[in-house]
Amino acid sequence: MSWARCFAFTLASVCYSMSAVGQNTTSSGTAEDNESKPIEQITVIGKKPFLTLFNQLEAAKIDLYSQYNEYNNIEKYNVECRKSNWSHTRIQEQICWPKFATDQVARNFQDSFQSIAGVNGISMANIETQYADEFDELRANILKVATENPDVAAWVLEVGKIEREIREREKECLENPAFQVLFLRLCGR
Repeated sequence: MSWARCFAFTLASVCYSMSAVGQNTTSSGTAEDNESKPIEQITVIGKKPFLTLFNQLEAAKIDLYSQYNEYNNIEKYNVECRKSNWSHTRIQEQICWPKFATDQVARNFQDSFQSIAGVNGISMANIETQYADEFDELRANILKVATENPDVAAWVLEVGKIEREIREREKECLENPAFQVLFLRLCGR
């Protein structure tokens, strides 16, 4: 919108509001007519930035897992969320792992100090592969707890909704070749 149009629109808005202020006296018939008319609603549709979506996802996961842990009866399937410093920088990432996986990482870390597991030990990707059955049982347990408790089910749906919105936004972003070339960092994680 050009500057002249913006100025004209602002001036018209001010003049209109000033004329409305001068009309303090209204008849009772006019007031009743105004009450019967529905109030106009303005709906603004916009998209949340990626950073906002990722922050909402982190918060929703924390809430989901805290609710899940409250109702979960199997201790090894409790999920712990914490900030990690995998990159050894000040940039931290939230990670959520079940207790059995964090226990395995702790054992691996101790074994690497004792030179049992080798120099580097086992990575998290290897733990996910090695304990794939345990992770499948964890997913089944989360589903079971969610079906039994509406609080957990609500958070599962919320996390799924945010993840779906992120995937759709990334897909939409990557489908626009001009945007992808110029702002590739904005499209992905």
